[in-house]
Amino acid sequence: MSDDIAAAAANGPASTEVPTQGRGSMLEVLAVATRLGLTSFGGPIAHLGYFRDEYVRRRKWISEDAYADLVALCQFLPGPTSSQVGIAIGIVRAGCPAPSPPGSGSRCPRRSFSWPSRSASSDSARPARDGCTG
Repeated sequence: MSDDIAAAAANGPASTEVPTQGRGSMLEVLAVATRLGLTSFGGPIAHLGYFRDEYVRRRKWISEDAYADLVALCQFLPGPTSSQVGIAIGIVRAGCPAPSPPGSGSRCPRRSFSWPSRSASSDSARPARDGCTG
């Protein structure tokens, strides 16, 4: 077994390379991420499933092994895993110099849908203040 590990370490991460489809544009990444942001509902774990279906199975932008490694890395890092995975896939696909196109494409639609309900519920749940602090 240690020979297998040594051989894998010597050969490098061959299975984590992007499939030979070529690079995409930032606009392509933004369009796909925005569509996912508008149609994928649920928590971060659900988003990872949507990302896997779209980026690995359907579009083949990244291999299954590379996606698993990316999710594992992003779970280790502090912050929202699904947002980090989306941003990283955008960087891998389009070589985005900044993470804003893939990140804003998947996050902004969800935030715009949830913002009115959060502000309405926070106003009604806030107790009336009569000048007292506490």
